Amino acid sequence: MQDGIYAAADARCIKMLRNKLIKILPGALGFGRTWILGAASAKLGCMEANPNFVSIARADSQAGLILKAVAGIVLLTGVLMAGVAGAESIGQTLLILGINLVVALGIFLLPKTFITRSEITETQIRIETMKIFRATLPTAGVLRAFSDPGLFTGGYGLRSVGRGHRAYISGGEQVTIEMHDGRIFTLSVESADKFLAELAHVRAVHEGLSSELK
Repeated sequence: MQDGIYAAADARCIKMLRNKLIKILPGALGFGRTWILGAASAKLGCMEANPNFVSIARADSQAGLILKAVAGIVLLTGVLMAGVAGAESIGQTLLILGINLVVALGIFLLPKTFITRSEITETQIRIETMKIFRATLPTAGVLRAFSDPGLFTGGYGLRSVGRGHRAYISGGEQVTIEMHDGRIFTLSVESADKFLAELAHVRAVHEGLSSELK
């Protein structure tokens, strides 16, 4: 009799466990499916984020020489000003020398910040100059791109060359990109030929995929 009671209790427990599993299993499978799809999407997103091509253009020797000369002039001016102040005011002389030394050192090291990084992905062109000035251009919106070494930008960093025309300059070779919406961008690149070749390749692939989808 007691064995029968235990057997019935075990049967009820097994039935309850089976019902729980029936309720939980679809949700667990759904969670697993969602996790797998999410992981795949994240992987595809990472693949898209990874650039096909990276260009790092640094300050050319001309920029370095010019700024070193300016730093020397600033330092020499500080020495002359300190000499004019004379020995009567030691504190003022040291202050003038200190200020000019800091300014000259800043100008001397400035070329190290003249870096333009550009990346080409399947859908975007990302530009960054001096780690401050940035722009993102859709590759599908590019009208044409060409080497533009003769364009005068008037300096380094972010420059306004004309109406709707911005330049991200650090020295070296230059590429100009014209967009369908009328905007124009010029940027320093490590190699104009390599940059333009990669951009042409990405655009050709994108246009081929677009024509297949139509």
